[in-house]
Formats: sequence, structure tokens, C-alpha cells
Amino acid sequence: PSHIVGDLATARKLGATVIGSPATVRELLQKRIDETGTNYMMLEMAWGTLGHEAEMRSMQLFADEVMPKLADA
Repeated sequence: PSHIVGDLATARKLGATVIGSPATVRELLQKRIDETGTNYMMLEMAWGTLGHEAEMRSMQLFADEVMPKLADA
């Protein structure tokens, strides 16, 4: 499909990825949930050369600061 892309710049341009601070990610995901009624998400925390420690930090931030707010919705 056209929304599956191999580089971050293209993914961002197409709206196929959500990246940023926990607040930014919450806001963008909530907007998508509100617009589409989405109730399941597939996440990929590893991208390019991010590295294991950064991937794990992203997962922890998502679990601590994004998921609880989305669960409230």
C-alpha cells in the first residue's frame, strides 16, 4: 500500500507516522481516534538507526504518558 514507506520524511508527509513529544503524540493520536473511531493501533517504536535504548525509552514514554490519556477517552 502507498502508506507503507521506507523513510521517515515520506512517512511524515503522508501522515503514516506520528512522532514527537508525548504531548504531541497524544494530541495527534487523539485527533485520529476522534476522526476515525480507531480502537486498535499497531506501533513500531524501532525506526532506522534509533537504537535499542532509545526504542525502549520511546516505549516507556508511550506507556506512561500517552496510553493513560488515550484510555480516558
